[in-house]
Amino acid sequence: MGWSELWQSHISIISLSHPNTPSNEEISSSVYYLFSTSPSFRVAQSSHYRHRGHMHRDLSNAERLQCFSGPSTMHTAVLWQPVSTVSDVNSLVREWLAVLSRYGCQNYIDGGAELTGQAAVLSFAGLRHAKNHLELAINPANVLADVVLHNVRYDRHGITLSLHTSFTGGLTRLSVSASHSLTFLPGLSSSSHSLSKSPTLYACPSRCSGQPHVLNSHETVLPVIVTNPATPVLYISSSVHDLSTLQGTLSTVDSSHVAVHRPISSLRQLKHQSAVVWVGIGLFVLVFHILVIFMLVVECRGQKDMDENDDFNSFLGRRRRMTQEKAMRA
Repeated sequence: MGWSELWQSHISIISLSHPNTPSNEEISSSVYYLFSTSPSFRVAQSSHYRHRGHMHRDLSNAERLQCFSGPSTMHTAVLWQPVSTVSDVNSLVREWLAVLSRYGCQNYIDGGAELTGQAAVLSFAGLRHAKNHLELAINPANVLADVVLHNVRYDRHGITLSLHTSFTGGLTRLSVSASHSLTFLPGLSSSSHSLSKSPTLYACPSRCSGQPHVLNSHETVLPVIVTNPATPVLYISSSVHDLSTLQGTLSTVDSSHVAVHRPISSLRQLKHQSAVVWVGIGLFVLVFHILVIFMLVVECRGQKDMDENDDFNSFLGRRRRMTQEKAMRA
């Protein structure tokens, strides 16, 4: 146990393409200080086995704790700011604890470093525990980088979620699998590391229309469905009945891809405008150089003509003098 166990649950940024998304260094730094200022009941020498068993139960039944119920902290800059002094560290940790406590994670904070780190991972993408399922409550348009959440504890499983975006930003598809090996899949992938006697996990996208998909080693591709009003884009549960029940309670107004494509279209428009500006600048530079070359050519030709005129005038002058000399001799 120790630091290696604490870091089993962590966050990775696979492709950083947006300035408002924290880097891996910023994430690791913030989570490190969060770990460092929280007691670890698992590794403390004075911990009692009774408390250690309580920790295991908390991790196994985390869905009962209603954490994390707030918006994604992915773009909350105050939680990922660099620190240089002890005062900065204390301020950063206070911000983290205030946010986690406000959005239903006080039980995680009380559980020590292990559960506090778990809460931070949940908060990053807006993962939250409902009564009988885990749901990914994030606006697909706000996912601006490829993100991997490692070892999210749920119902005696360790789940890894990979959120993959298009080149312009925005979650475009979900890919779900369950495996003992961590693989990065395009879209959103879920890998469950099953423990002994762990229940089977099932997953479905927004609305949970159709039969829920069993999480296993085979990759399952799920669509990104945006509903009106907004609902989570992914549900994971060990209860097929719970996921089936969601079909009748969620909005059936399908605006699939609309919310995703609007900001993507804006980004494309911005990129198009930038391309037009650069093309205009390139054309201006090209025309300028053409004019300079043209002026140099004209100047060279003018100089050559002047030299030729001088030679011709000299020749005429010599002929005139020769004619005059002949006339004088005659």
